[in-house]
Order: sequence, then C-alpha cells, then structure tokens
Amino acid sequence: MIKVAARGSKLSKAQADLVIDYLKRLGYDVSFIEVKTRGDINYSSEIGKIGKGIFEKEVNETVLKGEADLAVHSMKDIETTLDEKLEVIATLPRGSPFDIVISRNNKSIYSADEGTVGSSSVRRQKFTHFVNSNLKISNLRGNLDTRISKLFNGSYDFIIVAEAGIERLKLNVKYERLNPVDLTPAANQGIIAVVARKDNKEIKKVLENFNSEDSRIESIAEREVGNILGAGCNSPLGVLFKHIDNKLEGIATIYTNKSKFTATIVAEDDPKKAGDELARRLKEISKEEGNFL
Repeated sequence: MIKVAARGSKLSKAQADLVIDYLKRLGYDVSFIEVKTRGDINYSSEIGKIGKGIFEKEVNETVLKGEADLAVHSMKDIETTLDEKLEVIATLPRGSPFDIVISRNNKSIYSADEGTVGSSSVRRQKFTHFVNSNLKISNLRGNLDTRISKLFNGSYDFIIVAEAGIERLKLNVKYERLNPVDLTPAANQGIIAVVARKDNKEIKKVLENFNSEDSRIESIAEREVGNILGAGCNSPLGVLFKHIDNKLEGIATIYTNKSKFTATIVAEDDPKKAGDELARRLKEISKEEGNFL
C-alpha cells in the first residue's frame, strides 16, 4: 500500500489524483491522507503574516513521520529549502503557468472605471495597482471554488487566479488570460511536485518515469531567480522559464505600485546558471531606473 498525502481542497485532491491514478495503473494499492495546513486553518490572516511553508509543512511532516510515503504539492507552495531528509522526486508535466482574470461583469481589468479585485497575492495586487489605479484591492483567500463563488455572489468584481487550477478542476468559467509580460507568473506556477524521503529508494524507482525533465529544469531555473533575489513565494516577483530545444527562455518581473521592471534572456539549459543570469539582469535593469532589489 502506497500512502499519498496532500491538502484536502478540491484542487489539491485533483492534483494528488494524477499521482494516485498513475500508481494504480502500475498495479499498486493506494490510499489518500488528507492533511490540514496552517494555510487551510487560518483564512483570516494575510499569507505573509502566517509564516513560511504554510501550505506544505504539515503535509511533508506526514512523510517525515512515516505516516505517508509521498506528498503532492503545487510546487509554487514549496519553500526554497526542504527538510534535509526530503527531496522532490518527481515534477509532473507542467500545466498552464499563466494567470487569468475572471470578471463578474465581463469587464476588462485594464479599462474598468471602478471595481474591487480580490487577491491575497502581493504580486497580483501590485500588478493591479500598476495597470489600473481606479480599482480597489481586497484580500481574498480560500480554495479556488470558494473564491469564484465569492466573485459571483457580488463580493468582488474581478479575481486573479492561476489558469492551471481552472483546467485541473475542469471549471466552466469565462476568463481572460494575462500576457506574462504584463503579469509574469509566480515561480513554478502550474507545476505539481511529488516529495518523498531521500532514503525511500523504492518509491523513487516507482515514480522515475513519471517525472517531466522539462518541468524539472524550468522549476530549478525559476527557483534560482527567487534565491538570488531573496524573494519568497508571496513577493512581488514573477518569473517564468520555458525549456525549448536545449535552451531556456526566461522572463522575470518585479512590481511596485507605480512601476514594473522586466528582464528577459535566452540561455543554455543549465537551470542554475540561467536563473542566476536572469536574476542579475533584473537587478541591473532595476538599478538603471534607480530602484534597488
């Protein structure tokens, strides 16, 4: 029996099911362990005030304690440094990395004369301030279906969410995909990660063919940008790499309320070096404009 741990939201379960279904196709018996994290319990506080690893720590602890064989996460929720006894043993083929806007009245977030945008992400909030100062920002947390429900109940006029979540839950909603030059996605957005103990050689062998090399390389490069710039998962930094033909095409953007700075590169497919190069280029552009990262 292989035990799979994840958060209990519909999206987390849908992501865990991708791993569970794969294991079942291989003939394994699988059980699911639902874990509540600090991020799930404390919806009244802003993400940045709760602490680090708010959507992953408790899930990973079940693996460390031997209560689960592996943990399934949205990779963007994983902090820069895992416990030394753990490692990411697989990254699934990436879903859409892009952000989208869902509008209650089918208006554009760029041109609306007024309205309230729901988001708890500093990156998305700064983007909103930058593109349309007429709009108000209101903190919005909760599972994806809850956020959409609050939008159409009239609490918000717009919400900004990840397209991958809409796709994985197969939700039938109209939305506008945002160009990554306008709103560069969060690092690792759209990537699902599987975490296990380093010493669990058996489970690593089982999942070795489920790993996407493109996703792995892109995830490392994007995380390296955050490492160099000292940016956590709830910072106004967006970064996206695409691994194509042994090259890494990257874009990174840092936002303030009144400005944004964007850097792009095409690099060889060494993800650490590519991430370092993009981070340093973004620093240079920011300094040229008188803002220091």
